[in-house]
Amino acid sequence: MKKHLYIFFVFLMTLVACNSTDWKKRPSSAVAEANGQYLYENEVRELTALAANSEDSAKLLEDYIEKWATEILIYDLAYDKNQEIEDQVEKYRRSLYTHAYEQKLIEKRMSKQVDEISIQQFYEQHKEHFILSESIMKGLLLIVPIDAPNLNSLRKDVKELKGDNLEQIEKYAYKYAKGYELFFDEWRTTSQLMVSVPLKDKVWQNQMAQNMYYEQSDSIYVYILKAKDFYRQGAEMPINYAQEEIKKVILDQRKVHFIATEKHKIYENAVKRGKVKK
Repeated sequence: MKKHLYIFFVFLMTLVACNSTDWKKRPSSAVAEANGQYLYENEVRELTALAANSEDSAKLLEDYIEKWATEILIYDLAYDKNQEIEDQVEKYRRSLYTHAYEQKLIEKRMSKQVDEISIQQFYEQHKEHFILSESIMKGLLLIVPIDAPNLNSLRKDVKELKGDNLEQIEKYAYKYAKGYELFFDEWRTTSQLMVSVPLKDKVWQNQMAQNMYYEQSDSIYVYILKAKDFYRQGAEMPINYAQEEIKKVILDQRKVHFIATEKHKIYENAVKRGKVKK
């Protein structure tokens, strides 16, 4: 491929040299020129590297040059030093530099740590904003064949779910279960659970709210969910579920205050040094 590409570029540069006698002052690595701007070999090398042969490379390059040159030509035709556009461009340019500088200040000087007391206080003050859009639970999931042995014994162990019978559940799952997940320390949402369990939404919420247990079956499997913790859709989020969202809100607020403070410091310092006169 590299050999083909090299031959192609030699061919291209020779062709350009032969057909463009008035293009004598071009840079040696340029492959095209439009209104005094150059397209260089290193800018199009990757474009043609995947081509099957030199003919394909030539076609790709021809199309690219047309697009590249047309953009330049149209821009040059459209450009008329319109002051309104120039002002908009300058305003946008300043905003880009300002934003980049603000981000640099935030990265270097602003603390990203949010302590538990701040999270707790924010949560207590804004509980009404942290409402669950879907039910969540911590617990376990079992998927076992409908003809698996001792299902009633398994159901009893799962419903009681104590430390000593958890070992029995895990042994059973190892032998017979198609799927088994223990997620005592991780919240799962309804939509996450539905990837594994064909939940009947209102039924599963009602059963969980009443018994912290849900079971459903089809012609092949029995699906069992047992909750250690359960919060229904529409309830206030538990704080340990809401904390990541709370951290984000606190940090966003901190950024606004931090940047406002830094801007004021920059202004006051400029006034003291005589760079701003009132």
